[in-house]
Amino acid sequence: MQAFCTLVYCIDSSHFVALQLAGMEGEHASVKALYYFRLHRDFRKLLARRNFSQNSLGRAVGLSSGYVSQLIRGTRSPGPEVRKKLMAVFPDLSFDELFQEIAVDD
Repeated sequence: MQAFCTLVYCIDSSHFVALQLAGMEGEHASVKALYYFRLHRDFRKLLARRNFSQNSLGRAVGLSSGYVSQLIRGTRSPGPEVRKKLMAVFPDLSFDELFQEIAVDD
């Protein structure tokens, strides 16, 4: 018999990541992300309006410009600590203005 369990990881009061655990009795459980967060598709425009370069943003949040480039292109997803740092750099913006939720396809 296969059992399922969904874990919820809170990011803040209104955002979370859901993980689904599935496993057979007596076997190792597998973990599947149901969705994840990435930088908002308009993030590059936001940087330009704020006169930020990838290098200056990287310095502000303690990341390399290469890592920032990967975040902007969407090839990397910002973890909880990086999201907190980015929100601190842009305190006037909401979570939804900086990040978008992406559903993980089966």
